[in-house]
Amino acid sequence: MTWRPSRRACEVTLWLVLAFGVFAFTAIEWWSRAILECLIFLLAAMCSLRSDFAPPLKWPLIGLGAIILLTGLQALNIRPAAGPTDLLPFATNRSMALHSILLWTAWAALLWSASGILLWEGAQKRLALAIFVIGLLIAFVGILQRGQGNTSYYGLRLVGGGRDPFGPFVNYNHAANWLAASFLVGVGLLAGRLKPRRDIPFSEWAAKSALMVFILGLSFAAILNTGSRGAFNALILSALATGVLLSVGLPQLRFKRFALLGILAFCGVYALFLASHPRWMAVAAGKLDGSASYRVSLYRSSLNLLADFPVFGLGPDAFRATMDAYKEPVVLYAVDQTHSSWLEAALEGGLLGLAILGACVLAPVLRLGRRLMDAELPARGLCAGWFAACAALLLHGFVECTFLIPANAALLLVVDRAVQGMGDD
Repeated sequence: MTWRPSRRACEVTLWLVLAFGVFAFTAIEWWSRAILECLIFLLAAMCSLRSDFAPPLKWPLIGLGAIILLTGLQALNIRPAAGPTDLLPFATNRSMALHSILLWTAWAALLWSASGILLWEGAQKRLALAIFVIGLLIAFVGILQRGQGNTSYYGLRLVGGGRDPFGPFVNYNHAANWLAASFLVGVGLLAGRLKPRRDIPFSEWAAKSALMVFILGLSFAAILNTGSRGAFNALILSALATGVLLSVGLPQLRFKRFALLGILAFCGVYALFLASHPRWMAVAAGKLDGSASYRVSLYRSSLNLLADFPVFGLGPDAFRATMDAYKEPVVLYAVDQTHSSWLEAALEGGLLGLAILGACVLAPVLRLGRRLMDAELPARGLCAGWFAACAALLLHGFVECTFLIPANAALLLVVDRAVQGMGDD
């Protein structure tokens, strides 16, 4: 008799992948990353043992396979970036290229597993609750840690290099990226239960809803406590875009106008907030502050590097291997990352790799965005939460290298699969 893992065991393992990635120091250390990859492959093995497991996943896996193939070709051609030439794929570091192949294979396994698991009845909602709870734990640990002076993980391990951690995250921006996504998923859960139900007393429904609103308020306060401007603005812009799409789908014109007027009013409040608190726009004394100036300088330098190697990029670890020759003096020794996940992807895989990755990730988001305008869409609240969470993750990726953090990359892939499931007809 062949052993077959239960559906609940597969779901719990998926939750464990997300939780371990976060609380094992975000899996940025070799041992924690190795365990995370083992958990992902275990999850894929468990799913493959189920005869009813049939994920509707084709093109995203083909896309990741193309990225793995490109990285493999880069690993076969190791050379220094001696000049602006891009005739064949190459990499500057073989060990990093091989590690990248293993990591991309793990992401493909996670993508395949999550896509099938999220087809099971109730799995979308249970996953949303798991992500929201993990976000609350991050907020709790991070706030406690900051009360100790913001110098240690869990009060046990010191963080060196002048970094500004939050909870298990070495950088507060990476923590805020996770928190923003979990908050928006939580809003989606709340929106799905705003309508009173006949099978429970109104007082019970009101009490549970009020508790959820209070918990969401604490979650949002934690995002503000991180001080991450990128995550905060990505959250607001994603929520606004989601609100517009939902408003368009309202069946009655007067409701649609009322909703759009509310969104315009919120935009006005948001604009006034930014005008009175310019630091949330990275402005100090009428000009960009140091952090934003560094980023702008890095983006210029990265685009110059990409212009020399546009098609296939320079392989994994491209920035640290070659960027010193392109950096402007103001950031020569200050930073060792592009602070943009999308630019980093372009530098490593060229415009070809960026196009493949973008198509894999963005297609489900655009599909669900169109469906949000359908007034008859089932579970519109949860759909909106998934859409806004994925949009916030992707937007923040333009100004921060959050997807180089395995915990955040795993979250993005799982949320993107949830978006795909909600966006499919």
